[in-house]
Amino acid sequence: MTPERYAVARQIFYDAEALPVGERRAFVEQQTNDPELRREVLSLLEFHDAEAAKAEGGTVKGGGSRTIVSDATETASMADLPSAIRVARGSQLSAPSHARLRRWLPLLLSLIVALPSLMAIYGVERKAESSLQSLRYSQLEILGDTAAMAVREWAEGKIAIVQSWARTPQLQHNVSQLVELARQDQYREALVESSARAEIHKQMVALGGQDVRYVFWNRNGTTLASWQADAGDVGQRMPAAGSIELARAFAGETLLHKPDRITEPTVGFIAEQDVPLMWLVTPIRDPQGRTQAVMLVRGIGLYRELTAIFDELDFEDSGDTYAVDDRGWIRTELRHTERLRGTGLLPADATSAALYLRAGDPGHPLSRRRPLTADAATLPLTIAVSRAAARQSGQTVTPYRNYQGVEVVGAWRWLPELEMGAVSEISVQEAFATLTWLRWSLLGLAAVLTCSAAVAGFVVDQRFREVRQNEAEQFGRYELLDELGSGGMGVVYRARHQFMKRPAALKVIRPDREGQESRLRFDREVQLAAGLRSPHSVSIFDYGWTNDGRAYCAMEMLEGLTVHQAVSRAGKMPAGRVLHLLMHVCDSLAEAHRRGLVHRDVKPRNIMLSPRGECCDWAVLFDFGLAKPTEPDHQLFHTQERVWAGTPMFMAPERFRSPGRTDPRSDIYSLGAVGYFMLAGREPFSEIDPSGLFELILTSSPTPLEKLLEQSDVQPLAALLQQCMHKQVEQRPQSADELYAQLAKLRDQFPWTRQTATRWWEHHGQDI
Repeated sequence: MTPERYAVARQIFYDAEALPVGERRAFVEQQTNDPELRREVLSLLEFHDAEAAKAEGGTVKGGGSRTIVSDATETASMADLPSAIRVARGSQLSAPSHARLRRWLPLLLSLIVALPSLMAIYGVERKAESSLQSLRYSQLEILGDTAAMAVREWAEGKIAIVQSWARTPQLQHNVSQLVELARQDQYREALVESSARAEIHKQMVALGGQDVRYVFWNRNGTTLASWQADAGDVGQRMPAAGSIELARAFAGETLLHKPDRITEPTVGFIAEQDVPLMWLVTPIRDPQGRTQAVMLVRGIGLYRELTAIFDELDFEDSGDTYAVDDRGWIRTELRHTERLRGTGLLPADATSAALYLRAGDPGHPLSRRRPLTADAATLPLTIAVSRAAARQSGQTVTPYRNYQGVEVVGAWRWLPELEMGAVSEISVQEAFATLTWLRWSLLGLAAVLTCSAAVAGFVVDQRFREVRQNEAEQFGRYELLDELGSGGMGVVYRARHQFMKRPAALKVIRPDREGQESRLRFDREVQLAAGLRSPHSVSIFDYGWTNDGRAYCAMEMLEGLTVHQAVSRAGKMPAGRVLHLLMHVCDSLAEAHRRGLVHRDVKPRNIMLSPRGECCDWAVLFDFGLAKPTEPDHQLFHTQERVWAGTPMFMAPERFRSPGRTDPRSDIYSLGAVGYFMLAGREPFSEIDPSGLFELILTSSPTPLEKLLEQSDVQPLAALLQQCMHKQVEQRPQSADELYAQLAKLRDQFPWTRQTATRWWEHHGQDI
């Protein structure tokens, strides 16, 4: 049947269908004298069931709980829905209960067998997790208490040693002499030249060894003596930062200073900066028991011994114990200093983590590939460090991130003797490694049980497979012949009507895409596309459900080549043919746009060419699966646009920026890109690396056609195509009708004759 004849038959069918049943035959006989055409229309009317079509269009299978189209015939969506969408009388609106049961029996049997096993496995895993967490909690509690006790015992021992030095009579006597000299007017020269200062040096070396460092101050902070041979700091005042410790020592306290760096030294004194310093401050008493001076002692291995204690407390492979102050700064060495430099936590030249690193939460695991980019001093403190800095003690098995961003569990203790806290942490992965192994073992067991149940279900399903085999070879009243192709949602078969033997393309939902949203999307595609009557739009003439509940629609069987196949076979097309085919597609789009429908996926693979029509070259636009109304119809199902849908090479730039936007001028862009493809024999932007494709579509134009074509006389058509592909929608033809009119003006300049088309099909379409 030629397109013109088909259009006449369709119009007669539409007009007759609106009449009462008893008046239809007479009307058809009045409209045409062609017996074959009359017989075809009457056959369609005989098998058409308008009420079933309306019921099927109004509800989705399953008792009508999901309404798609209202029963109100006045609404635009119902008015635009042609009654040619019908349900084959052999189909049903709802699948029988026994068919549904047979379909789900293997899964139900698997669940019945597997569910109790999974529940038992889950219970065992939860109990094991609870037991392991309790065990780790106790271990962390013991570890935290051990760290606190070890540091306290060590500190008490060091304080006792230095206090015993301060009670040495000869040392007290020499200090008394220096205190008296400091009261003179020229006290600095007197202190430097005093023999008591030399005697003190001998006594301190004898008590603390050659590496001992010491300083003596009187009540006003004047340095009486120190270990420095040049006595450069003798007679100088101590910095203001040390006045608090001086006052506390004169009050009778012995203080152990936490690891620190000296930033304000006494005049004449240069402190070491390679490692943090620790010192003890204790009072020196006179014979009457009054504090006459204060002694500071360091260089006796305080920091080394404290670090050794924390190193001894490191446990397992990832366990780490370290000290922090009340601002969150780490005060001792860490296990992985080299790794910390590689992740940006420490400067490249840092030799120690102490006092260079504040224990903040980076928000993600740090690595050389993903180092820290923010200032570590501005990060929020980790859970353990923040609580230790708040002078609290405790432990937790709830995972949190440490200063490296690794999930850990830990304990923390505040040590008031040193004004710092001790933190012990271990990675969650190592702490609960046993639980991970147990979980995978149980999951493996569950998988074995589930597979066994699935095999049992499969065996049961085989008992019904022969019964379903015959049903699988047909849909409704259509016999399946072979598969034509498949897309993201549906499969298309070559089919034939059981009674009329009419060929059709039958589209069904893919089995792996069965679901409520897929069915509603399928219904929506059929409803939107079935309203199109242009001979250049694919015709949908049947729609229904099979006995087992699968939806299908019967479409016009398009025999031919897609534009993509035609270019692949023969290369670029002559300008006359490009013009001819674009006008056909314009006709389809113009009708769709007038009905408020945007195709959104116009591309070479969705345009079918066939050797028919007046010019023996006919184009039909199909696949309205992504079509969308320009104005929302609340009586139709709508998908939510979270990302763009379509084919990038042929999508308009605004579609990338606003995936949900529905503008008919986007189809104009896509049609221009199809024309570019036909005329140039290559896709727009095909020379571009795929990684930069989207940016170029948004910002650049494809290679001008003039550079790709050898003929210079195609410039008017090339200019029109490039206008269609303009980035600004306002600069494109504003409608398909406008584009059609502009193409029509070029028809005489670029002819395409029946003879030329016939020769092309004879040469390139022998298999059609």
